[in-house]
Amino acid sequence: LHSLSEALREHRAKLCHLFGYVNKGVPGILEPGEFLEGLQRLGIVEPGELNEVDIIEVMRNIDPNFDGRVNYPALTKAISNYKALLVQREREEKERNADGPSEPDYYAHSVPYEVVKVEK
Repeated sequence: LHSLSEALREHRAKLCHLFGYVNKGVPGILEPGEFLEGLQRLGIVEPGELNEVDIIEVMRNIDPNFDGRVNYPALTKAISNYKALLVQREREEKERNADGPSEPDYYAHSVPYEVVKVEK
């Protein structure tokens, strides 16, 4: 999702523009092979890095209604959700850092120890 998001930003395009060349069937719906070809053309994956079975597995995780084909609306929604998650994490990181400088994370801070006095 990150690489697709970056490609959309870099090309200032929509999915239909990025994958239009490989979309040979129904507009807005890609077969797994077409999607893979598009990812390779964009340089997101190298030839041989993934196969159609890998694409199907990934899409099952991204699109809860996956029917064996990649559709633009589901992919767009997944990318939007990914971007929102990044913004949320960045906001949380800023809030943590806004509390002021924190103590350095020394090994001794996390290891239990006891003070022992040795008499001579």
